[in-house]
Amino acid sequence: MRCNFEQYFFKGAMKSCLSRHAEMLKAASAHLRRLIALMSGILLLAGCGNQQDSPAKVVDGTAQMAAELANIYEQATAAPMPYFHLNSRRVEQMRMQAEQFKGMEAVIYRALIAKELLQAGQTEEAIGEYQQILKDIGEEPTIIAEGNKPLFDGLAISYLRLGEQENCIESHNAASCILPIAGAGVQARQEGARQAIGVYENILRRFEDDLGSRWLLNVAYMSIGLYPDSVPAPFLIEGLAPRPNSTFPRFPNAAVALGLAVNGLSGGLSIDDFNNDGHLDLFMTSYGLNDPPNLFLADGQGGYLDHTAEAGLKGLVSGLNTVHADYDNDGAVDILVLRGAWLGDAGDHPNSLLHNNGDGSFVDATQGSGLLSRHPTQTAAWADFNLDGHLDLFIGNESNTQWQGVYAQNRSEAPTAHASELYRNNGDGTFTEVAKEVGIDLETFVKGVVWGDVNNDGLPDLYASVLGEPNRLYLNRGGSAGKWRFEEQAAEAGVQGPVFSFPAWFWDFDNDGWEDLLVLSYDLRHFNQLHSDIAREQLGLPVEAEHPRLYRNNGDGTFSDLTRTAGLDKPFFSMGSNFGDLDNDGWLDFYV
Repeated sequence: MRCNFEQYFFKGAMKSCLSRHAEMLKAASAHLRRLIALMSGILLLAGCGNQQDSPAKVVDGTAQMAAELANIYEQATAAPMPYFHLNSRRVEQMRMQAEQFKGMEAVIYRALIAKELLQAGQTEEAIGEYQQILKDIGEEPTIIAEGNKPLFDGLAISYLRLGEQENCIESHNAASCILPIAGAGVQARQEGARQAIGVYENILRRFEDDLGSRWLLNVAYMSIGLYPDSVPAPFLIEGLAPRPNSTFPRFPNAAVALGLAVNGLSGGLSIDDFNNDGHLDLFMTSYGLNDPPNLFLADGQGGYLDHTAEAGLKGLVSGLNTVHADYDNDGAVDILVLRGAWLGDAGDHPNSLLHNNGDGSFVDATQGSGLLSRHPTQTAAWADFNLDGHLDLFIGNESNTQWQGVYAQNRSEAPTAHASELYRNNGDGTFTEVAKEVGIDLETFVKGVVWGDVNNDGLPDLYASVLGEPNRLYLNRGGSAGKWRFEEQAAEAGVQGPVFSFPAWFWDFDNDGWEDLLVLSYDLRHFNQLHSDIAREQLGLPVEAEHPRLYRNNGDGTFSDLTRTAGLDKPFFSMGSNFGDLDNDGWLDFYV
């Protein structure tokens, strides 16, 4: 039996998900500005100047938070379809529904299950399912009907993923799956990659303009050490190998040797001295709804000790991002864990404010501090916006656009609004939400927030990066107690783009003493063709996906777009990223 799979296959593009302390100081020199900027997202300043307040009473809500998070996980596993990352559970539920589908609908449903198996890490089962579907519909591997191409795409990527699992996970080393793949990163177990190569070459013989498959074919050859020499000439994409004469410093992956290579989903990382011994420690989270955090304390000799069990973190699971700061001026760095991102109305999860006891242990102080709310988010930033000596907090929530809940199958037509929040620090260990009161009325899909003094007036201004709408710049107009005011000026400043953006930060990239702005792009409209867009850029072909924006501060309240001049007018699908002077030449670099 032959059939046209595409006319039945779901056509909607699958969307995947797959901050600076503090009190903004008017820098006395460009060098000091660079130093402060470098700390953004890497090390948030631990306190507000030298001010030391009397310790506020901290209410320990760890048990209550752990119970709520456990209940979220229990309910999610019982009804997993709104949670795109609970793939194993989703497979179980989908299989229970399979018998109700007949004929072509059954074939479509099996293909959906195969994709879910792949995303669950059950790759060999996914391969078997794709192979059986192709056999059942009478599709020959060398004669690919256009409508059935998605099945071959699924089979090829499953083989490629099998190679990653067998080598990068089961036989992990410091070079595993780091592009460009070379040296110890070359796969020893090559069956997966070689099978992927066979499928991709069949696809390309039939669909020679499929640049996404072409790029993945080159990656497959690279993964087994055969790029570029063995790539068939019509399919070769040049320039993917390491640059042999590069003088830029290399950064070897030391996580394995240091015992830090923890398996998990994407998550947050905070680096600071969490036990006040003068050494930098690491706190990390994972997006999985039942994934515990990890705390590694530096041993002072270049190594780390797993301190998770002693840190009081039991049950405080999940979290896609973290931002840290000393919110109560007690000299110990606290951590905010952010939850619920990308899940739409299914992401009404609480964040956690982890109060540091000063010795590397924590209690959950969320409810007692007044920060308990339930909104999908992954971005927040600390700053003393009203210059009272206490760190305030802005949380960017995901609300009320067509992009909210892009994975959630039970998403309503009018999703619940999730307004972003500005919490003013009361100076006693508690916060009061004042966003609308001070002129920040932001109900949209916020993916990045950052503070910076854009006009050098000594007042922290706020930039919000929005997915699917123009970005916002809130200038801090100052005020007095209870009468502080912000004014939205993104259009006037010329910093509304890109429309599909994600990470953003202020930095003085040209060392002129003024805060510039980099806004990285994540064009969700092109997510299913990300690999094709990357191939097009590498081949010098036009790319429609939005590019990032590099804005230079003109010093007069406006910014100039220097993206093209800086060579950044290319597709970026950016999530995790950061910046700093990576080669010690006095100029800021960034990593995406």
